[in-house]
Amino acid sequence: MIPTHRPRRPDDRTTDLAEVKAGRPFTWGKVIAVHEIGPYAVIEALPWTRSGMAVNTGTVDYEAPHNYFHCYADGRHIGHSFGSLEAAIAHCMAYKFDGANSQAAYFFCRMIGVNP
Repeated sequence: MIPTHRPRRPDDRTTDLAEVKAGRPFTWGKVIAVHEIGPYAVIEALPWTRSGMAVNTGTVDYEAPHNYFHCYADGRHIGHSFGSLEAAIAHCMAYKFDGANSQAAYFFCRMIGVNP
């Protein structure tokens, strides 16, 4: 039988919240902080540099216009990142209570003057 995947190495990157909190490298950038509020968590990260569309994993883009905030609801990554902590928290809540296709967070962010 041919294995379908290779064993995980210690330097493999992940989006799993528990593993990131334990120190494993984050898939989308260098972790600056993990913000936790009740059932929500937001990973604040500096992105990797890019060459066109290619991502240079492991090379931090210190000149990025802002940090990126990656959302987790009930420990699950929701598959989106945002440019501010406020927008990330609003989207976490909308995702949990209204589903993946919710527009509630978008309109809430517009209402409070945060870039959604």
